[in-house]
Amino acid sequence: LIAAAIDEVNKLKTNGATEEDIQKFKAEERRQLEIQLRDNGFWLGYLQNAYQEGKDPRKISGYLKTLDEVNVNSTKASANKYFNQQNFIRLILLPENK
Repeated sequence: LIAAAIDEVNKLKTNGATEEDIQKFKAEERRQLEIQLRDNGFWLGYLQNAYQEGKDPRKISGYLKTLDEVNVNSTKASANKYFNQQNFIRLILLPENK
């Protein structure tokens, strides 16, 4: 299982995500954003977070533009940036002793 996960990471680093996967991701993100924008709880959390971290709450209006910039090359670049040996950790779940 570990070897399979490492193989998938290496595929992302070499090829990036597939165009099909990217389109599925974008469609789901757009759908979730539409739902969240209609929810007061979302806005409460979003505005609180922006205030606490000193961020501009108007940045949400640019999210869809940022989402449109996701492509095969950007996923490949991100995989190479973040999936490296400095960020690698191997966790193994062992059965509980009874």
